[in-house]
Amino acid sequence: MVKVARTFKFCASHRLTKHKGLCRNIHGHTYAVDLVIEDKINSHTGMVMDFAEMRILEEEVKHYFDHAILLNKYDEELVKFCEEQDYRIVYLKDDPTAELIAGSILETARMIFPEVNSIFIRVHESEKTWAEVCYVKGE
Repeated sequence: MVKVARTFKFCASHRLTKHKGLCRNIHGHTYAVDLVIEDKINSHTGMVMDFAEMRILEEEVKHYFDHAILLNKYDEELVKFCEEQDYRIVYLKDDPTAELIAGSILETARMIFPEVNSIFIRVHESEKTWAEVCYVKGE
């Protein structure tokens, strides 16, 4: 098995309603996303996957998340305010943590790349912090 990767960025704001510290406030990040595909090398192409093909996920993620406010759909006060302002909103099932965002991106990646053996998604909230989720076929 061989791993190939593509990294891309998007900007978004959020708040964590259950956080005890500063992250309870609305703030933003320039998120970096690492898409890692692990599979066998295709004997015809000599590649696991063409890097250009990996761009499909980047385009989907940017279309959905870039320059949006990521909201827990149960954060009623902020949801109402943002809707009244006609902000670009992404509604999530819980607080928009790096873990939840990574899981959401992984779901999309699995639909785009259903045949690959393994997919890893790492979402960096900063240079020092990240969350990673993975899918391994058959597990």
